Amino acid sequence: MSYSDICTALAARFQAVLPHAQVHHFQPYTREPDTSQVFRDLFVDKRGESANNNLNTVIFTRTNRRAQQLLDGSGISVIHEFQVSHLYSHDEAHGTNDVFQAQLEALCNDLEDGDRTLNGKAHTHGLPAGQAIGESEFYGLMVHDGRFQLLIEEIR
Repeated sequence: MSYSDICTALAARFQAVLPHAQVHHFQPYTREPDTSQVFRDLFVDKRGESANNNLNTVIFTRTNRRAQQLLDGSGISVIHEFQVSHLYSHDEAHGTNDVFQAQLEALCNDLEDGDRTLNGKAHTHGLPAGQAIGESEFYGLMVHDGRFQLLIEEIR
């Protein structure tokens, strides 16, 4: 399984857990304002108006790559470290904290309890680690922000 295959598998998995979220395996960027269609297509909940046009995005990026020869010499182990961020609009009038917390919990539960092999092609090491949950600013908008690390090993 290549890095690209791992990203595809993770994106599909995150999308299955949060079907209305925008999922990216890179840090998307736009100069367009948060009212533009470009911004909405990148970051806003796919349900649009029925979800109060809330920002609902999962972004995961590789932060490190380590490779080593297997002890028996039969191949190479490559560890990919990912930073996973879930961002959701901060709007107390619509109870967004409860929605955000439930979505973040669903992501973590799936990684903890679900298939840890990405369909038998890699291995997820440990559990989602270093969870930081709070609020931050994203493109000038206040958002709920949950971040955690994920290690995935590919054997080649």
